[in-house]
Amino acid sequence: NQSQIQKHYKISAPELGVSSLADAIVCRIAARDAL
Repeated sequence: NQSQIQKHYKISAPELGVSSLADAIVCRIAARDAL
């Protein structure tokens, strides 16, 4: 399930090393809403 989420939101392994999966998803959603 987590791998499907990472694939859908295009989250890389280095990004997960810096922040959590939830933080990465929130950033993706916020960036889409801003555009």
